[in-house]
Order: sequence, then structure tokens, then C-alpha cells
Amino acid sequence: MMLCVAICTYKRDRYLGKCLEALIKQYEPAFDFEIYVVDNAANPGTMEYVEIFARTFPQLNYVPEPCLGLSHARNKALSLCKRDWIVYVDDDGIPDGDFIRACYTVAGSDFDCVGGFYFPYFETPVPKWLPKGFGSNWRGQTKRESLVKGYISGGIALYRTICLRNVGGFPEHLGMRGDEIAYGEENWVVDRFREFGYKIGVDPAIKMMHLVSRSKTRMRWHISARTARFRANYYLRKGLQKSISSFALEMIFECVRRIMSSIFKILTQKGYHIENVIIDSLGTLKGSATAFLLRLRRTRPGTNKRK
Repeated sequence: MMLCVAICTYKRDRYLGKCLEALIKQYEPAFDFEIYVVDNAANPGTMEYVEIFARTFPQLNYVPEPCLGLSHARNKALSLCKRDWIVYVDDDGIPDGDFIRACYTVAGSDFDCVGGFYFPYFETPVPKWLPKGFGSNWRGQTKRESLVKGYISGGIALYRTICLRNVGGFPEHLGMRGDEIAYGEENWVVDRFREFGYKIGVDPAIKMMHLVSRSKTRMRWHISARTARFRANYYLRKGLQKSISSFALEMIFECVRRIMSSIFKILTQKGYHIENVIIDSLGTLKGSATAFLLRLRRTRPGTNKRK
């Protein structure tokens, strides 16, 4: 079994180095792997930076991808991968010291797709309103297990290469685009894996530290992210098949429900602040309005700028 590690990056050299260092030092002949750094900004500085690491690790490859979008970058790595498994790692992640070994262990199982877990590290003080557990997708799992419902994080995910190709890779009209927030592409892939009958799971042994950047400690980012998730969810789950009136009524009900829930939380829950009410309420209202406009136009979802 051979492994390909794909790191898709966009103007984040100072974080990319930590990711590469953590991976390269895990290399040993018994756990062979190659790395593709797919540069979605075609940045000469990134190319030079990667080439420095490649001098001591020839299995490291720099690949430019001129079509802007995380899905484009991920599919570029998939098209180049000649190995049985491909694992995607965010460029601002620091993989655990046993990350490669854990991937090999999964590859020897009957799973076709396994998601890992990330834990936060911060570069700025944590605001009091930031939800507890923000920056981590770990919910107490202690062993590898099947994932019958729900989704994995695409920022630390291992796929059997042939299976990912069979479902068509990542949908290029969904997902992050440069500095713009958008979601949905990872969930789309998981849905296709389930349709094909592939086995999906999660494994706490596949883990990394993941940066919570300065922007993610600001309310503006959280409102934009909430809006983007809300919009992607409506597109993926409900699409354009409903009538405009039923679609509108459903979103109005959802807005009222979420706003009332926010008011109830601030009155009854310690640690839920006025900032959380604003984020939840504005994110829901903006997401609903955007989804409704998409329904009227019958177009694919757009994106929001990440400030």
C-alpha cells in the first residue's frame, strides 16, 4: 500500500512549513508516502519554499493549480495521485507524530473513507463568547468506528483513491475559493460514497493540531461562516425541487426557530453571550435570504468573503 498526502494551500507559507515538517520527519521505508503541495495561488514564494523542503525530501512535489477553488486543488492532487490511498491535510494543520502510521493502519482495513480529528491552537487570545469546543471536531471518540450518519472533515480525510475517482472527485462549484468562505463539497463526496455503498468511518488516531486564525476570533467571520453553511446545507439537502412558496415558508420557520432558540439560550445558559445571539440570528437571516435568492434564480450557491 502506498500513500499520497495532498496539501492544498493558498497564500499561507508561514503555516505550510509546520505541516511539512511534521509529515517529513515521519518518513521511513516501511511507511512510504509522497506529498503534493497544490498551490491555488500560483505563488512564486510558495514554490520556492516547497523546493527548499524538497531538497531533503524528494517525494515532495509542488503543483500549481490556476483554477481558483479548493475543490479544483483537491481534484488536481487526485488526478496526479498514483497511489492506492490519498489523504488530504489542511495547510495550517500540524499532523500528529503517528499520523502516517495511523493512515497505514486504516488502509489495511475494509474502510474506503476515514475522517480524522483536529484540535485547536490559537495565535490570539480567545474571546469569551467563542463557543466551547470551537476549533475541534472531536466528540469523545476513542476508537475507529463506522459513520452511518453525519459527515467527516475534509481537512483531515483519507480516501481510497479509486473510490474517490469513481464518485467524480470534489464538486468544483462548491467549497472555498481563495479568501471566500463556502462549504458543501466534503459533504457532497460523503453522500456519493454512501450512494455507491462505500464504507465510511472516523478514527481518533488520525489527528492534528489545527490553527484557529485571528480572523476566526472575530464576529464577522462567524456570521459569514454561519451564512455559508446555511446556504450550502439548503442547496445540498433541499436543492431547487421545492416550490418557491414552500421553500420560503420553510426558511421563515427556520429563522423564527433559530432566533427564538438564541433568545432562550441567552436567558438560560451560562456562557452564551449577546455576541452569540447576533452571530446566530444574523447568520441565519443572511443565509436564508441568500438561499431564497438562489431558489429564485435557480443557480448554484455563491460565496461570502472571509474578512
